[in-house]
Amino acid sequence: MDVQSSSATNGAASSVQTPIIELIDGKYYPSGSHHNTEREIPSEFKCIKEGTATVIYSKDTEAFYNKVQVFNRDTSTLVIKMFNDIRKEEKLNPPQKKRQQKQQAKQQQQESTTTTATNTSEQQASEQQTQPPQPKQQSNDQMDTSDDKKPTYEGIRILEALSATGLRSIRYWHEIPNVKQIIANDLLPEAVEVIKRNVEFNNISDNSIIANQADAIVYMASNTDKAFDVVDLDPYGTAAPFIDGAIQSVDGNGGLLCVTCTDMAVLCGQQPGTCFAKYGSYPQKLKSCHEQGLRMLISSIQTCASKYKRYVVPVLSLSIDFYVRIFVRVYTSPEKVKTIYKQFGNVFVCSGCESYYYENLGGGSSASRKEYIHDHSIPKDNCPECGWRLKLSGPMWLGPIHDADFISKCLDHVQKNTHLFTTHKRIIGLLTAAKNELSDIPLYYYLDHVASVLKCNNIPMNVARSAILNAGYRVSGTHIKPNAIKTDAPMSFIYDMMKEWIKTHPVKQSVQPQSVQQQESTTSTTATTTATTTATTATTTTNSTPIHSDKKLTPGQVILSRPQKSQVSLEINQKALISSKHTGIPTYLPNPEENWGPGRRKTIHQSINASSSNNEDEETNTTNTNEESLSPQTKKQKHE
Repeated sequence: MDVQSSSATNGAASSVQTPIIELIDGKYYPSGSHHNTEREIPSEFKCIKEGTATVIYSKDTEAFYNKVQVFNRDTSTLVIKMFNDIRKEEKLNPPQKKRQQKQQAKQQQQESTTTTATNTSEQQASEQQTQPPQPKQQSNDQMDTSDDKKPTYEGIRILEALSATGLRSIRYWHEIPNVKQIIANDLLPEAVEVIKRNVEFNNISDNSIIANQADAIVYMASNTDKAFDVVDLDPYGTAAPFIDGAIQSVDGNGGLLCVTCTDMAVLCGQQPGTCFAKYGSYPQKLKSCHEQGLRMLISSIQTCASKYKRYVVPVLSLSIDFYVRIFVRVYTSPEKVKTIYKQFGNVFVCSGCESYYYENLGGGSSASRKEYIHDHSIPKDNCPECGWRLKLSGPMWLGPIHDADFISKCLDHVQKNTHLFTTHKRIIGLLTAAKNELSDIPLYYYLDHVASVLKCNNIPMNVARSAILNAGYRVSGTHIKPNAIKTDAPMSFIYDMMKEWIKTHPVKQSVQPQSVQQQESTTSTTATTTATTTATTATTTTNSTPIHSDKKLTPGQVILSRPQKSQVSLEINQKALISSKHTGIPTYLPNPEENWGPGRRKTIHQSINASSSNNEDEETNTTNTNEESLSPQTKKQKHE
């Protein structure tokens, strides 16, 4: 392959900016710069224009193109572009720690020499000092050798394991500088022909983007000696079968692994057995199920990486629409792998009020002594708030899922180059929310659900954030839900905050326990005494047996029957005003159209080789698969 010519083509293409055009028929997004607008499209083909790429397909067939994934491809292009800049800086300017380690190793080798050798070296050094020309010659020689050993940067190699039409690879080639080579792989030979046709139509040499036909799992496992700087997995469904091969084929010195999973029903707890089989974790149905899915996916990737003495560092993890998209860097370190278990843990979820308590594996333990000391203050049987049974969810990744510095670089780039990204408004909003998340707090509280447990009015976001900040705790939003918070405040304080809110926004009388209602209707003088005895009874039963054994009491009724322990101030704190009304940055944008989802699953093989008689059968089959794919989403809405 002619590296220089391909790099020059790539650099020239990335620097050219043509007038803005529109995606398909201009219904959804304005498109970015395009390099091939003047080329005629054959009469038997239609075209799809996205960013700098144009994909053509036959009029009598329908290629598998999902307009919903435009945001996915824009974000991936942005992340890989920023990774490319960081990668170049790391190659050209190695960290000083490595240089210091090399110098220390040389010093240790010198100290290990014999005393006679050191004496002779000292004599040679004294002789060299008496001869002035020799040091100059040695310094010149050292400068020459250092010039020869200067690090160079040849660019990045990208593997798109599941390419389909090659649209993503074409965008990567034109929009990311310093791309050395891209392998666009697909299992179907018809898909490979489509990739070749689209690569040629976009004026890219076949040595720059290589269309490869192979099983992605086999191809990645057989190319471990030729590590890729970037491996992109974007399947329709789960990426679990491809993770092991991707870990082996990506560069273990900081390579980037990009993974998409669209089986959110599995990761969100609708099918816990399937989730355990695919990802090695058992999920629960909870309101923060989307972040639970993100963390279980990272946990699965790290588990595969540990087998090869590698560990991952998440730089960006997003839950978007009906799928999750994560970007992790992969490093090799046997010592680090031995302590990576500290980033894992379990979450105990209440089956009544859905409070959760997390616990890291081996908290405060020493890996060398093989001791695992757990925090025994975490409840293991019943919820301390309502007394209902706790359920286990995990294991999952409890470490950071974002790199704030990396996200800042992405935001700075997209804000300066909005014309290059068709979905730049949503990218800016989503990345801003992800950057501001508390990195050391797993999962989040959904305020609407907290209010529904207590059967009270919803508390405004600014009021809730102010109450938490006024009490000295930290709080942030989340990129997943607009009315959710991450905080280090305990759940007991959250309920005390709601009790303070209820003082001015009282709960309906029907929410109170039936025993209290009956006594209030009989006599009003004993109402206070009855409420007090109910509270004491609830407290005593919490310590012994689950409170929900009394069917007359709901979790909300038990929580409200207990006295408020914390002093809560609902006065507005200026640091809590971070909504789009105050910042001017829209964070949660609405979908461009109704029924914004994955759509039908169609393959190029079916669309090209299917006869007219089989087309009717395939349409019914695809309709059934579409209903199956949409049914988890309707189920998911029940526990969102």
